[in-house]
Formats: sequence, structure tokens, C-alpha cells
Amino acid sequence: MNKKNEQLSRRARYKSVAPGGFVSRNYVNDNENKNNNSDTIRRTAPKRSRYNEIEEDKNTQRVYKRNSQNRPVNNNLTKKEDKRNIAKKRISKPNKPRKNKKWLAALIKYCLYLASIGTIALFLICVYWIYQAPEFNSSLLDNNNRTIVYDINDKEVAKLGNKIGDNAEMSEVPQQMQDAILATEDNRFFEHGAVDYRRLVGAIFSNITSGFGSQGASTISQQLIKRIFLDDNKHIKRKVQEAYLAYKLEQNYDKETIFNMYINRIYYSDGVYGLKTAANYYYGKELSALSLPQTALLAGIPQQPNGYNPYDHPENAKKRRDTVLYLMKYHGKISEEEANAAEQVDITDGLVRRDSSNRFILSSEFDESLTAYMSQVAMELRNSKEYRNYDGDVLNLGLKVYTNLDTNIQKSVYNSMANNSVGIKNSSDIAMVVLNNENSGVSALYGGRNFKFGGFNYATQAKLQPGSSIKPILAYGPAVEYLGWATNQMIEDKKIPGSEIQNWDRKYHGNVTMNYALMMSFNIPAIKTYQAVGFNNIRKYANSVGLEVTDDSITTPIGGSADGYSPLQMAGAYVPFSNGGYYATPKTVRKVFDNEGFEIASFNSNDRKQVIKDTTAYIMTSMLRNVISGTAQYSAVGGVDMGVKTGTTTFSVSEAEKFGFDVDNYSKDSWVIGYTSKYTMAVWQGFDTIDDNKKFMTSQDNVKTQMLYKTNMQSIARLYPPKAFTAPNNVGTYNGGLKVLTNEEKSQLEAQARKEEEAKKEEENKKAAEAEKNNNSTNNSNNRNNDTATINSRNTTNNSNNGG
Repeated sequence: MNKKNEQLSRRARYKSVAPGGFVSRNYVNDNENKNNNSDTIRRTAPKRSRYNEIEEDKNTQRVYKRNSQNRPVNNNLTKKEDKRNIAKKRISKPNKPRKNKKWLAALIKYCLYLASIGTIALFLICVYWIYQAPEFNSSLLDNNNRTIVYDINDKEVAKLGNKIGDNAEMSEVPQQMQDAILATEDNRFFEHGAVDYRRLVGAIFSNITSGFGSQGASTISQQLIKRIFLDDNKHIKRKVQEAYLAYKLEQNYDKETIFNMYINRIYYSDGVYGLKTAANYYYGKELSALSLPQTALLAGIPQQPNGYNPYDHPENAKKRRDTVLYLMKYHGKISEEEANAAEQVDITDGLVRRDSSNRFILSSEFDESLTAYMSQVAMELRNSKEYRNYDGDVLNLGLKVYTNLDTNIQKSVYNSMANNSVGIKNSSDIAMVVLNNENSGVSALYGGRNFKFGGFNYATQAKLQPGSSIKPILAYGPAVEYLGWATNQMIEDKKIPGSEIQNWDRKYHGNVTMNYALMMSFNIPAIKTYQAVGFNNIRKYANSVGLEVTDDSITTPIGGSADGYSPLQMAGAYVPFSNGGYYATPKTVRKVFDNEGFEIASFNSNDRKQVIKDTTAYIMTSMLRNVISGTAQYSAVGGVDMGVKTGTTTFSVSEAEKFGFDVDNYSKDSWVIGYTSKYTMAVWQGFDTIDDNKKFMTSQDNVKTQMLYKTNMQSIARLYPPKAFTAPNNVGTYNGGLKVLTNEEKSQLEAQARKEEEAKKEEENKKAAEAEKNNNSTNNSNNRNNDTATINSRNTTNNSNNGG
């Protein structure tokens, strides 16, 4: 039979059937010539089940895979036939299964579901925040919430903050000033509602790209609300409440009234509130008399009142003024020529000259004796974690501030200088600090002569060379703490090679004990001790008591380094000697409540911890007691157990040559720092700047520093009688020095004490025996004398009878 016409078997037929129901033209029996494709039969494929179709697809793939591997290249095919074969192969290739895209639809659905839940949750949170918002009280728009201050006994002692200044009517505000404020703060104020959604969208985009808080969108209405009802923290909750209350504001007042209230409530630094008051404070002018540059500066200051204060930050103030001028030009309020001309004007042009004596407009209420203390309270509030970024005046937030102030001690400290009972010379200044040893709370402050609220506080802000008063902190304290030195540790006092440093008496004393070196305040032993301890340990010790040491020079342990410390810092560093080794950051504020009565937790934090051993504290106290017999004789308070240290600093060579000072006998700083078991006090006498040949102190002036300390510590001791210091159990005297005892040393001392007790008892028994023997002898003698007297009496009687 002709193989061309031979009937194909079922299996062969199925192999030759390509997708689409046609027998492949390329099918060739395996036993035939594989290049012969002319006998391919076109047939209609029989009906097949789905299973057969799948099997067919698989078989077809296997056939064509095998054919493609075994078929030789036929170079005799025409171009048309070659294209036809390629097309056949494309037809016969099975389709790839489509990827399942149901997961994408599920993901979109899930995201929409989450977005819906998130939107609802955000809406509910916003409703809750609005519910928590302060009540809109129109009476607050005309009042001012000042800060109330309480002393250690929770008694009200002060009201801090400023009442609103002179109100300006809109008719008094020139159009140029209105244009400057609107161009800077809210150019579309009279066009939009309580919230400017156009600016809001831009601010949201900026905050997403640059971080939250990078750009604000608060309208003038929102800013007014923030200053009256809310704080200045940039969080979403506050912004929601701000927007809500702004709507309430605009429901009750028209735009012009709101703008008028705003310009009268703006804060301008230095305790200045209101545009009209600011014009008079900074320029001594009415609003109508201000020039364009002056107008621009006043319009720009409220964004960051303290940062743009022209007295403190003239460069920042100029940049801000020029920004306002640019915005006025951008919004068409002034011409480019006017803007350029105004930018060329010096920032101090027309500015009223002011110094610390006439800075800050203050309407606070407190006794004059509390001025320095209240100024420090304000500083702690402004520098706190809670309010350091607040642009307004924190004192006008209606806070309730509870302090460590002891009014009795404060008045005593203030009066000691108001009366000048010890005769401090007029050319020198004074600073004093009293700390409560229990928590380092500031009980009293004296910030300097003629101190004004907000002025420079010598007690807390000055960075002064401490002289020899630093020796317990940077030499002997660390030696006891880290090296275990006893009070009788021998230190060589002789000239340091390559150095001209001398002791105050210009002598060297050979080997001296640590106790004697501290008592007499010798310089050389302090330096030798500092070197023995090592700078790393010195720095570690100093940091633990609140002092930063950066200068590792040879004069550091004697108070002549580049590092300077305030009386507050020095007093804080001495406190651990008084209470068994505990240090806490000295502060005036102990707790704060906001205007809604909620406590602000950050002010109530307690960092008190033990930083040195109780043994170190007592050994140092035992030596500092003895300083009263050395360099601090005029500091002694009768009947009071107290440690104390003095210190002085000398003039530089250039200062001495310029003003003719005697460097051997004159000093520029004089210190006394001492403590009882209850309070620590630091007293400093010195000069702000050395610019006069009268600014020096003699040894007699240094004595008066001690007398001022004595006067105040005596008064404190009368108010609060201190207890005597007691030694820890493991501190005792060994070989003539006080030290921390080892177990072996304790055993030796106990054995020695037993021997001494036995010897004492033996001596007492011996004395008792001798006394008893003496008593018996005396009794026998008396008895003999009595017998003789009796016989003589009888003989006399007999003789008398015989004579009668």
C-alpha cells in the first residue's frame, strides 16, 4: 500500500494534530524521510474531550521539541516556504497560561478598607481633641494669664508676667504698618475664613517633604487663639484645637476686630506686648512716626520675638526685617526701589539705647528681695524642655509654679547686702547661693548689686575662675574617692621643675599631710594630688557633681584654668560632702501646673543620685572642718559643725601692668563655700570686667567675703539648727590619719581598743585599791586619835575631882 495514502493510526493522528483541529503539515512518520513534507494530509480532527486536548497539547509540545532538535537544516527551501514553516511553528506553539491578577484586586480592596477605617479613626480623634479643647471664653481676650509663684511652703509669693500694654485703635495704625503685618503673617486674611486652605495645602506638602513643623499655615485668627488659649507646641492636636477655636472666634467677631486684638496681643520680647507699646519701647515713637525699615522690623519680630530682638541679635533682626521688606514688595505693597533703600538702613537706626538697667518692661508683683530669685525662675521656665521653643512669653501662660524658695533665708541674704553689714567695697560685686542639702533645691539667691529682673545674674550665669575653692573637687576629693588616700597621706611640697607656680606664702614646706595642705590651701600639693589621680578620673569626678572640665593644664586644680563656674555650680558640687555623697541638679522650680491644672511632668523629674562614697564625703568633711583653723578663720560660726573652703584668684600680667596692680597682694575674685548638715552656701566677691584701677581686692577685702558668709550662715543656723556630722561605720583613725578601714585594720583597732579598755580597767582597779587602802589607813589613824582623846578627857576629869 502506498504509504502516502495509508490510513494513520489514532495515536499517530493525534500526534499530528495541531491546535486548531488540523493535522500538521510538518508531521512525518519517524520511519520516513524527515525532510519529506509533501505527503502531509489535511484532516479534520475528531472530537476530543478536554482531557484529550490537554494530553494532545503535551504530546504536540514533545513532538515539536524533538523535531526541532533532530531536523536538519534544509537550505533548498524557498523564502516563502521558510516563512510558512515559521508561521506553522507559531500556530502550533501552545499559549502560556494567563497570570492570576486577583491578588491585585484584593490588595486594592484591602487598602481602601484600611483608608476608610483610618479616615473614620482620624475623624473620631479630631472630635475627641476638639472636645478636650479649652472653652472659648471671650473674656480671656481682654485679660492676661500671669504666672503664680509659690514658695517651699506652698505660699503665694509672686505674680510673674506682663499685663497687656497700651491698646492701639485701628485708626492709629498706618496703612503701611497694616500692609507689613498682613504681607508677613497672613496676606489673604480679609478674604479667607478661619483657616486658609490654600496655604494649608502648601504647608502640608512642605511638612511632608521637610518634616512636621517646617512651615506653618496659621492665619491671624489662629495665631490670636494660640496666644490666648493654647501653648506653642507644634503638634497635630494643638493645630486641630487651634482651627476649631479660630472658627469660634470668627463666629463672634468680625475681621477688623480680630486684627485689632491681634496687634494688641503680639509679643515683642523684653516683656513688651502690643504694637503701640513696642513702637515706644524700641523707637520712642508713635506708630504714625515710624519709618519703613522700622515698620518692617516691628512686623517681623513676633515670629521669633527673642531670636529677632535687635538688642541681643542685631544680625538676625536685620535678616528678618529684610525678609518683611521682600514680602511687602512681592505682594505689591511697596516698590522695589523703596525695598532696596530700606534694606540699606542700619538696623540700629533710631533704636533706643538700652542696657540691663532699663531692659524689660515688667508688671510682675513680688517683694524686691525676691528679684534675683524670680528672674532665675523665669529663666528655668524659658530654658526648660517644655518651653524652650515657645515664641511667646512663657510667663503669660497662666502657670502655677512651685519653687524651693525659703523666704526667710532669702530675706536674710538680701538684707545682708542691702544693709552692707560687713562693709563690702562699692567697686566690687557680690553673688550668693544657698542650697538645701536634701535635694539641692535653691533656697535663696543674690544675683548682684542693683540687680534688675531679667538682668545678668552673677549667681547663676557668671563663669568665674574659682581659685583654691576648686581644690576639694579637682584634687583631694578624687584622691580619697579613687586612690583611697587617708587624711595623713604625705605629699611633697617643693618646686615643680619647669614651673614658676608657688604657694600663697611664697614658701615650700617639704612633706606635708593632705589634711594640712588643704587646711593651709597650698598650691603645690594640690597639683601633685591632681597629677596622681589622673585627668580622666578628675574629669569623671567633676562631671558627677555638675562641673565640666576641659582644660588639663597644670593650673586646673588650683582654679586657674580656662574653665569657669558659677556660684550655683560651685555650691552644687559641694553638696555631696554634706549628705553622704548625693548630687542633684540645683534648681529653683520643683513642680509646675498649666492653666488647666494639669501637672507638667518634666519639671518634677528627680535626678538625685549617689555620686561619691559616703566615706569620701565624711573624710573630706573632716578635713574641711579644719580649714576654719587655717585660711577660713573669719568664716567660723560658733557651735556649728561646718566644712568650709576659701579661694582667691590673681590678675594676669597684662592686667597688672595696665592698671599697676600688685600681683602678690591684690586679687580679682574672692570665694567662700561652706556647708552644715542642712544647707550649703557659696559667696563670691569680684568684678564683672577689669577696666578700672580701683577694681582689685586686698587681703582685708577677702576677709570681708568670709564675714559675709559667716553672717548669713549664722542666721541660717539659727533658723534651722544643724546636726553634727557622723562618721560611717568603716571610717576610723589609723596610724594618725582618718581613712576607710580594711578588715585587718579594723581587727587591729578592735584589739587595740580591747587592750586599752583592759588597761584602763586595770588602772581604775589599781586606783580603787589604793584609795581603799588610804581610806583604811585614815580610819585607823582617826580611831587612835579618838582613843587618845578619850583617855586625856578622863584624866582631866579625875584631876579636877581631886582638886575639888
